[in-house]
Amino acid sequence: MLWHHRLDPKRRQLVRRRGYSLLELAAVMTLSLVIAGIGVVGFNAVNARQQRSAARSDISAVMQAQTRFLSVYDTFTDLPSDLSGVPRQIAVQTNPATSHHQVAIALAQSGALGLASVSADGTCAFMFVPAVGGPGSLTEWEGDAGDLCDARSAIPAGDYALDPGPSRTSAVLSQP
Repeated sequence: MLWHHRLDPKRRQLVRRRGYSLLELAAVMTLSLVIAGIGVVGFNAVNARQQRSAARSDISAVMQAQTRFLSVYDTFTDLPSDLSGVPRQIAVQTNPATSHHQVAIALAQSGALGLASVSADGTCAFMFVPAVGGPGSLTEWEGDAGDLCDARSAIPAGDYALDPGPSRTSAVLSQP
């Protein structure tokens, strides 16, 4: 308890105050809200990074399965049923990925491979893998998925047998 600074005129002793003033309570509440706001912003940033990392991890798991297929058949496959060792929670498909833990695959005419996966926050992660002995290098990038997260977007224009996917306008993440 806090002590009041005034003396009781009758007793000439310090009088004990009951509770806190409204101003003290408002100051404590304001400080608490500021600290909580900083924590929420930090948590959201960490959560978004984790969701994007999960999408890249899903692509990596499918890429490992593609590498195993490549070691046996000397080519990549665009048939999800040909891939083994993909974790059960990941759905591999030739259609665009529309929710997290889905990975879209597309095979180019040159034999290059395109992979795409959408994270829970709507960001699309892409990977382009050049054909064996073909030009190019492994490239990863992220972009806004919009309505579709299409693996055909990872393949250079003119190299895909069907319609080219949505245009690639996002920034390159890494290029070994």
